[in-house]
Amino acid sequence: KMERAAQVALKKDLRKRVRTTLKEVPLEEQQRQGHIIQRRVLDSEAYKNSKHIAIYLSTPGEVPTDLILKDIVENNKICYAPRMNGDKLDFYQIHNLEEIETFPRATWNIPEPPVDGRTNPIETKSLDLIIAPGLAFDSKKGRLGKGKGFYDKFFAECQAALPKMPYKLGVGFRQQLVEEEIPMEETDHYLDEVIHD
Repeated sequence: KMERAAQVALKKDLRKRVRTTLKEVPLEEQQRQGHIIQRRVLDSEAYKNSKHIAIYLSTPGEVPTDLILKDIVENNKICYAPRMNGDKLDFYQIHNLEEIETFPRATWNIPEPPVDGRTNPIETKSLDLIIAPGLAFDSKKGRLGKGKGFYDKFFAECQAALPKMPYKLGVGFRQQLVEEEIPMEETDHYLDEVIHD
């Protein structure tokens, strides 16, 4: 078993490497892959069989989620978007695409749903699918985030609070797939599937 200090150092190195690679991917290429990835998500069994979906609102440099959001709303599925609450992520229902424009912008200029009486899937105990971004993914469906553990904490919260664990679906550009195994600590969660182009 790898020492924790060594794991942390490896992750840090991996983050740096993937970030550097990602910076070199032209915007058109990100959009091209993003389109394919989103179509694959929409065609997946996991998505088709889900009614309550937690999904991030993408920023430049991440796999875009605009087509998926549009599809969720058009098909009357229930959509939840993340809001940072101190050192954890809470998800709140969003009702349409227009309202996203009115959301206050948080860190990294990400629009976040205001709490204002919105439904939270942990409270209603209904969540089928989590579409998660990541910085890197390996062949064993290991995920490396930005380093704050937001999604791993949310996965743990789901595990503790929900009757059934939601399906964890990661999305990434092919430049985010790494050859080596991502060091996974006790608190890190493997995904059920990773979709890339």
